[in-house]
Amino acid sequence: MNRLIIAILVSSYVTPPAAAQSAQPGTVGPTRAAVEKRLDEQLGLMNRQAPIEIDSVTKLTAVTRAGPTLTYTYEVAIAESSWTAELRKWALQRAIKSNCIDNKETRMLLDAGYTLRHVFLDRAGLFVNNILMTKEKCLE
Repeated sequence: MNRLIIAILVSSYVTPPAAAQSAQPGTVGPTRAAVEKRLDEQLGLMNRQAPIEIDSVTKLTAVTRAGPTLTYTYEVAIAESSWTAELRKWALQRAIKSNCIDNKETRMLLDAGYTLRHVFLDRAGLFVNNILMTKEKCLE
């Protein structure tokens, strides 16, 4: 359901943050304020549904927005002490695949100039990983 909500939002409302300042007479499209209000409403819905199970070890616990940056906070069932360099690399590759290839709605947000920050905490609340996704990161 969340993907459908974001898909409708993105396809109907998302314009690049720099370009969506305000609607001028004779132009088509919502204002930046309207886009962000709608996006915040959808993020609020996701937060009310949280925690949302992503897979057997990952739960989305919160989503916030500060300007053009969306921050997704996850709880993972892998202790901070178990996060090796190899596991962090795997998480980054998984995020790139998910954000840039598999999830068209997320890619639309990136293409529109939004930045996606994925913060992973273990069950004890200890920081384990931070992945910053931008359109440019998808092109690397």
